[in-house]
Amino acid sequence: MDDDPGFAERFTREARTLAKLSHPNIVAVYDFGQSGGYRYFLMEYVDGLNLRQIERAGKLSPREALAIIPSFARPFNSRTTPASSTATSSPKTSSWTNAAA
Repeated sequence: MDDDPGFAERFTREARTLAKLSHPNIVAVYDFGQSGGYRYFLMEYVDGLNLRQIERAGKLSPREALAIIPSFARPFNSRTTPASSTATSSPKTSSWTNAAA
């Protein structure tokens, strides 16, 4: 992990940015740091499947996939996201709660 000299800086910068976000569609970051040579985020628990799991299980039709795009995009609206933030979203990091699955 620390072989990349910029990794620690990027990790810390992104962790600080994520910790500042407050939106119902973004999981809360409570703490971050390093322990035993590993960097970590301490995040809110979300009971449900991530988007990749739903996709692989064949539980998401193309129509349903299109219908959820606004809920993933809404938190990144410039009115709710700090200008300095960089956000990444992928099927592995996008969760779907049991209430919505």
